[in-house]
Amino acid sequence: MARFSQNARARLHALWTLEGLGVLDPEFVTELYEDRDSRVRRAAIQIAERWIEDEATVQGLAVFAKGKDPQVAQQLVLALGMSEGKARSLAEDLIQQIAKKHMENRGMILAAGVSL
Repeated sequence: MARFSQNARARLHALWTLEGLGVLDPEFVTELYEDRDSRVRRAAIQIAERWIEDEATVQGLAVFAKGKDPQVAQQLVLALGMSEGKARSLAEDLIQQIAKKHMENRGMILAAGVSL
């Protein structure tokens, strides 16, 4: 249902249910980065935060750097701000890229300031 339901709200509820059950893995969540609904994409970013220390996760999240949705971009910047270790420098580069693209958005400026 989280992948294939025609109803975005149903996909979102199914996703959070799977998260609550603790059965999600990075591969499944990565598939949802391409979802047609921005709410599902934001939820996928939030769930991916648990793997944000992994460089592969940060690289996977880079797909959102080109996106146009400011709310998705803001969620991404906040998630990237939680990275540490080897993934941190890659995350900082992405945060700067995304922030430059959405400079007119006050929420983005605040998120980038907090995250950097």
